Amino acid sequence: MTLEQLSNLSQTVAAVAVIVSLVFVGIQLHQSTEQSRQANRLARAQVTAEIRNSFNDLLRRAFLDAVLSDAVFALADHAKPVEERHVAPLSGLCFNFMGVARQAYELQQGDLIDAWALRDVEQQLFHIISHPRFHALYRAMVGAVDPASITEADRAWVRHINAGLKQYKSNTSGNPYFLAMSGPPEPKPS
Repeated sequence: MTLEQLSNLSQTVAAVAVIVSLVFVGIQLHQSTEQSRQANRLARAQVTAEIRNSFNDLLRRAFLDAVLSDAVFALADHAKPVEERHVAPLSGLCFNFMGVARQAYELQQGDLIDAWALRDVEQQLFHIISHPRFHALYRAMVGAVDPASITEADRAWVRHINAGLKQYKSNTSGNPYFLAMSGPPEPKPS
């Protein structure tokens, strides 16, 4: 074997070694990427479950509280006005529902929870704030905010909620349960 042949052989062996090491690095990178994806899926599932638990816990606490339960039952009688003692608890309940829904919206915008979880939370929120008395409180809360303190993210979220609420109302307008919750129909002008 000549010196030139040995040189060619060593270059070939070196090239094969480089290719093998690149394949090995590629395999490790693929495994690392797959582990990262699995960790992200697990974290996403945990955050999604936490949002749902937070919302469900809020519902349980709200309806177990005697004052709020009394206020919620008072909503069923549309002939009676909401008493002053119910306004603060109802406003607090509405504010808490909005906070959980806003948190879910922001997490979904960051792709941290699944879209179905956001829809589930929002459907429950829409069901609550579409009731005329809660809706009035929601409008009052939005109207009481100083316009200078509203960020573009706040505006985007309110647009999102208002659009969803409009869609929810159109989807449930023929639903007898929704009609019963909405109270008596308004008299039509003669």
